[in-house]
Amino acid sequence: MDLSESASVAELETVLDTDPETPASQPQTIGIEALGQMTTVAQGILALARARALAPNLEKTPRRYTLTEVAELVPMPRKTLEYAIQTKDLPKGDASGRKRLFTLKDVEEFRRYAGTLPWRAAGTRQAVVTVANFKGGVGKTSAAIHLAQYFALRGYRTLAIDLDPQASLTTLFGLLPDSDVPDEATALPFFMGDTPRLADIIRPTHWHGLDLIPANLALSDAEFALAKRQGGETGFVFYRPLLEGLDALGERYDIVVIDTPPAQGFITMNALFAATGLLVPLTPAMMDFASAALFLRMLTSNLDVINQYEGREKAFDFVRILLSKFEPNNKVHQQIERWVRKGFPGTVIAKNLALSAALRTGPDMQTAYESFVGDRRTLRRAMEFLDDVNEEIEALVREHWLSEGRAGARA
Repeated sequence: MDLSESASVAELETVLDTDPETPASQPQTIGIEALGQMTTVAQGILALARARALAPNLEKTPRRYTLTEVAELVPMPRKTLEYAIQTKDLPKGDASGRKRLFTLKDVEEFRRYAGTLPWRAAGTRQAVVTVANFKGGVGKTSAAIHLAQYFALRGYRTLAIDLDPQASLTTLFGLLPDSDVPDEATALPFFMGDTPRLADIIRPTHWHGLDLIPANLALSDAEFALAKRQGGETGFVFYRPLLEGLDALGERYDIVVIDTPPAQGFITMNALFAATGLLVPLTPAMMDFASAALFLRMLTSNLDVINQYEGREKAFDFVRILLSKFEPNNKVHQQIERWVRKGFPGTVIAKNLALSAALRTGPDMQTAYESFVGDRRTLRRAMEFLDDVNEEIEALVREHWLSEGRAGARA
């Protein structure tokens, strides 16, 4: 059954909306044919979820903003903004009942008029924030998508790169990795050396100012491709392609946010070597803490080898640990938080990212910055958590831009 066809998806929808059958009482062997059928059904369920969430066009549509929200984003007093819209050649928005709604592209025009575009100054480096940890399930992709959307919402020219073959970040942009993302549209051909420029695989998204390099399962082949090039190409260094590819983008972006696989292979080392900042999400559980400790140990060991090869030290502008999925009333979480903050002073994000229903992506495939069907108070609390975390990272990025600007002026 080909569940990529609409009739098959409709058939699957009928099956899924009925009560589940009683499991077979006798043990059954599972072979490759049964596993293949399970794979097909899983892909069909994903297609069905997207069809329901993104009807009728099977693509995400950008959120629009009220005048009050726009005034906060610019920022500008609301009455001043209203007068400017009425008297200047500025976007007028679209009527929606008694309100007028504006796009992020409109907000960019208002910022340009007000002189509040936050773009980095010429001569400063684009910030590359790599989100990494060995452990899956720590909120790595959630942190990456919300950080990228936060920067785009604040007006920065942002690029999100999905380097995890599981492609969860790609899925949150409304794409089905198996059917919507051909292998040549991922970073795979770039790492293989077949596509010389990252610019050739960048695509726009439904968010104005936020572009994407998507992933799919074939990206895992990049591990073998990089190893093969390391052994066969004179002068090739396996951890350098991404850094060099990002440098070649010039002034195109202010911020690059990279989601990595939960493993320290050649792909992850590219993301780490290219990074100016490192964000390590950590859930307050002992097994996750142990995994994070192993991640830091192996990162240190690998960077030591790289430093010897490069003849200079690889240094990050900042490294931050983010305590995610935190439950304030959980005594285990409280204890681990104390250990982490005592053990890594000045390296832990000041506010924890609390466990929240608004941060758990459901069948609607929406992030907290897009839409949330549920209790509005839950959404407000989640937005406060996110903004606190992302504002701290934004401040770190801007601090280093200012330092570079001062250093350039002295030179």
